[in-house]
Amino acid sequence: MKNDVRWHMIGALQSNKVKKVLPVFSMIQSVDRTSLIDELVKQTQNSGLISDILIEVNSSSEPQKSGINPSELYSLIDYILENGRGRLKIKGLMTVGPLTDDEKKIEQSFSLMQNLFNRLKLQYPDQSFPILSMGMSQDFKLAIKWGSTMVRIGSLLFGERKY
Repeated sequence: MKNDVRWHMIGALQSNKVKKVLPVFSMIQSVDRTSLIDELVKQTQNSGLISDILIEVNSSSEPQKSGINPSELYSLIDYILENGRGRLKIKGLMTVGPLTDDEKKIEQSFSLMQNLFNRLKLQYPDQSFPILSMGMSQDFKLAIKWGSTMVRIGSLLFGERKY
């Protein structure tokens, strides 16, 4: 790969892995709790880095998925703005839609995210939130329909994972 590749961390990030992850990834797309925020701030201060982040929202209310409950989103953003010490730059929101063939359930999840994203911009007019990351290989067309600005299509590009 060329040196201008920008890697994004997607998936649950344990606080004890932050120190190793920060130098490698230009964006963390799975920020969802204050303990992780505190560790990100600590490690960015120690390293001198500033980290772009997305807040992961569990828009389908699936218990097995990471992400903050939509009702707690704004208090988490306030926490980052108050405690981030300029080390964390919130770039927007991220979700993983429900893994189903039921387009109605997928659209409910993406519609919720579009509403949260639009409200976010109104509630924090002095912030720039350009990214709504939602949609993967199986549902990216619906995600784009509902306003996604970033899709994750690894399976389409590289093929299905072999476990």
